[in-house]
Amino acid sequence: MLAAPQSQDIVFGMITSGGSFMFIKLLKGYPPRYATSDIFDIRNRGNDLYNVLQILKRISQLTFA
Repeated sequence: MLAAPQSQDIVFGMITSGGSFMFIKLLKGYPPRYATSDIFDIRNRGNDLYNVLQILKRISQLTFA
């Protein structure tokens, strides 16, 4: 994320195993600061898939606005 080709101040990322998702936000600067979300698991009883889709929708609104 630090080596992202664009020189944006904020970079978003996602780590997934296919059933679990974690979101990452990088605030570039000196020193760079990372923030991570909780782990969302779509295989649990609560089915966090809807939360994951809401987060992806919000990130797309922020990046393509």
